[in-house]
Amino acid sequence: VAAEGALIADQTPVFIWQEEWAAIEYRLVVATDPELNNTVINVITTVPQYQVETRLANGTYYWQTASRSAGSGWKTGPVHSFRLQGGWERLADIPTRVGDGGALAYCGKFFRTSSDIFIAFVGGGDTLCYAYVDEYNRWVRLYSEERVPPQNIDVALRAIHNEETGDIFAIFGQGDYNLYRYAWARWINTGGLPEPFGPGASIAVKKQENTCYRLVYLTTGEGMGRPNNHFWLIRVLWDQELHSFSGAQTNTSNFFNSSKVLITSTGVPLCYNISMERDQNSRLVLFDGMGRRIFRMNAGQHITWKPDNSGVYFLLLDQEQRRCRIKIVVR
Repeated sequence: VAAEGALIADQTPVFIWQEEWAAIEYRLVVATDPELNNTVINVITTVPQYQVETRLANGTYYWQTASRSAGSGWKTGPVHSFRLQGGWERLADIPTRVGDGGALAYCGKFFRTSSDIFIAFVGGGDTLCYAYVDEYNRWVRLYSEERVPPQNIDVALRAIHNEETGDIFAIFGQGDYNLYRYAWARWINTGGLPEPFGPGASIAVKKQENTCYRLVYLTTGEGMGRPNNHFWLIRVLWDQELHSFSGAQTNTSNFFNSSKVLITSTGVPLCYNISMERDQNSRLVLFDGMGRRIFRMNAGQHITWKPDNSGVYFLLLDQEQRRCRIKIVVR
């Protein structure tokens, strides 16, 4: 059995303990309570180990050993514990039924969230995307400011485990021969694929160290109805944030060089004052790291925002045909 209080997945574990000099037999007691009243194993062996033969149910267990020498009574040791979580465990159901084109990708601690995140496509020609928050065993809608392509058969979804950017890439299946990247709460079309794809299509993604590029690898499967062995690579430029605010430092920022937006941050408790000059063609939207919209403001408005949690947030400014993005890191 592993270290004290450890989580193990083996439902037929091996118990091994310290050999006692001159001991002629040992006793092992395993129970579901610290007082060892609800026993599930109570055996005597001649060696300091025991192989469980019947699968144990998941849960927390407590165990204790004792040894006995010739002509003496039992000498008991301390009570130890471990947690068992083996076999398949059903987690929270995805809110929408999954059909052809469904896909799942692990994103790590996406955008500095405190929990592991998974991204799911539901397929079936739907446009819904969900994020699973491991810490809360909960699915939330992955927000997108713009139209999401329908998810069809042969969809491929991959992510880089990168806390800074949360890089997610996807191809949405037959009928849409483009590569997409999820960033700034929207799916961005990075360009067309080199050839049509079909069943067996797949992508893989990695970060190219010391550069601002992501390497996306592609196999197209049965493109145009015929299997092939083509293997493709494209370097996708990851656009950098223009500004980054950290902690409770005082910052002032004007971007687009036109004083359209003024952002100031003050000390504890952290507070951001955000204002926009009057311009009927501008809007500003704040998202959290999961892509959920926190607020939206139009030109001429002023908002005081007090972050509820630490993490990464994104401001997106739309101004006619131009866009500017700013990252705010709250620690």
